[in-house]
Amino acid sequence: MQSATMREGRQASGSIRSLQFVSEPANPSSWTSAVRELLQRGHRTIGARLFDDAAGEIASVLAAEFGDAFEVSEQGGEATSGSSQRFDVILLIGGGADKISDALLDYLAVAAVTLVAPVTARYCKNLPLYLISIPKAGTHLLFRLAEALGYATGGVAPEQPKGGHWYYLLHSNAHTTARDFFRDELQRAPFGNRAHPFMRSPALFNYRNPRDILVSEANYWHVDGNSPLSVLLGQLSFEQRVARLIDDRWLLGSIRDRVGEFAAWLDCTNVIPVSFEEMVGDAGGGSDTAFDALVWSLQLKLHVPGITEDIRSAASGRSSPTFREGRINGWRQALPAEAVGRIEALPQDFMEMFGYDASSVLPRHAEAFRRRPLNVMSTAQLSVPYLIETDFLGHNIVSYRQHFHAVPLTAGAVDLSELSEEELAKFVNGENLSSVRARIIAKEVERQVVPTVEHLVRSELKGLRNSNFDSGPLESDLACQSQASVQRISENAASAPPASPGDERVGQVHSLGSFLKYNLFRRRDCVIAVPMRLGPVDPNVYELRFNPGVIASSGLIATQIRILCAQIGWDY
Repeated sequence: MQSATMREGRQASGSIRSLQFVSEPANPSSWTSAVRELLQRGHRTIGARLFDDAAGEIASVLAAEFGDAFEVSEQGGEATSGSSQRFDVILLIGGGADKISDALLDYLAVAAVTLVAPVTARYCKNLPLYLISIPKAGTHLLFRLAEALGYATGGVAPEQPKGGHWYYLLHSNAHTTARDFFRDELQRAPFGNRAHPFMRSPALFNYRNPRDILVSEANYWHVDGNSPLSVLLGQLSFEQRVARLIDDRWLLGSIRDRVGEFAAWLDCTNVIPVSFEEMVGDAGGGSDTAFDALVWSLQLKLHVPGITEDIRSAASGRSSPTFREGRINGWRQALPAEAVGRIEALPQDFMEMFGYDASSVLPRHAEAFRRRPLNVMSTAQLSVPYLIETDFLGHNIVSYRQHFHAVPLTAGAVDLSELSEEELAKFVNGENLSSVRARIIAKEVERQVVPTVEHLVRSELKGLRNSNFDSGPLESDLACQSQASVQRISENAASAPPASPGDERVGQVHSLGSFLKYNLFRRRDCVIAVPMRLGPVDPNVYELRFNPGVIASSGLIATQIRILCAQIGWDY
């Protein structure tokens, strides 16, 4: 690891790529502090590109402070030709997220430059990052790269992911196919999945030469404990595994099928394709130069601060429980000639899509992907309220401005967009759907369970006051009295029609009222809770307790607890 002094020397001499950000860009003192620090490191000339009128005021302050060391190189528009050679440092002042993003990409091909830009909505700490990878394409290299860029591990994505964290797109692995997200998940998620934060966030998609993916599959999936496929492939030789994985018509499909399921990610404008071959560097048969170019492009697109060479060095570690060898074109030594022929006999559209052929080292589309701008969807459509869930314990749950609001059915038709912040705050609300559901349940517990418990406690106290014992009862006596209290509640309730003739299992049925949209009945065999959505039912029928959705337990409190668990989704 090089010392800070050596790193600053390289930075001052203009021999590296470096990007830093000003956290309060509207404040001129933030820029003067940044420039003063750069001059102290040894930089001599500071140029500035101005993107709005406010930037001109900041430039005037800088000119007064630093004199000849500072110069405005461009009043907006295109970057001045050769400005990156004329100045040690270039400041990008003013403008919103889109302007700054476009301006940063002007320096994509510059071999050595120090840029200073404002923090905007696109800054890496303000947006989450999704990671997607083809299995056996170098997924752990992708994780390490994201962390070297400064993203904290988020893992399974919540409904509202945090900025500055990386997440899986679906569930708990990085291998989400385009069909999984755009077709299958779309049918399950509310509002056609349009509210998913993925479309308004950047993503990295990791791909690799399919021939090398095939070799990695054959060297990993057959090992017991590595994959469920070990029961399918574990008894086969390497050659037999390769043959099965090239084209398995019954289960796995062909290597073309498996890789092709991910091909659509290459065309998504918010997705940055990242090849295995770019990430392995010199040690894996690629080049550190290509890796640097990749890292620099990611810094510019994701607004990630730091020195490119340092980030690349941090991302170059190769320790992983699934990392076997990790070299480019390992398939040349591993695959028999017959297997290569079978791969070439498949339609080669999948190889063309990912930019590989028999002579590939780096994929031929890599440079085009590095140059492609990153475009994410706007949040404008989230300003329109839309229904997420109807009649959850008497509430409609509505999403509005990336927040969830529970509107009671008793409130009638309500347009959230016409309400003030104070009026919105009156509804149960939260940043994710599960928290809103939990708060609705908590309110219902407070409304219905607390009075029930209070009634039981009062009954117990009344029983104790009427007791003939001089001293307090034992625990067993209290338990008996508690059961007696519940029985008294049941006996005081209105009676239901008598049981069906001859069915002694049910006995006499008593109504216990309702609880969380369940009708409650005490029978000889149980306390039974019948969902109101089932409509009119006969509680005298013994088999009713076994109907789907019906809850039965030995006592009232136990039944109410099971109803709560059913509402929350817990097993009981």
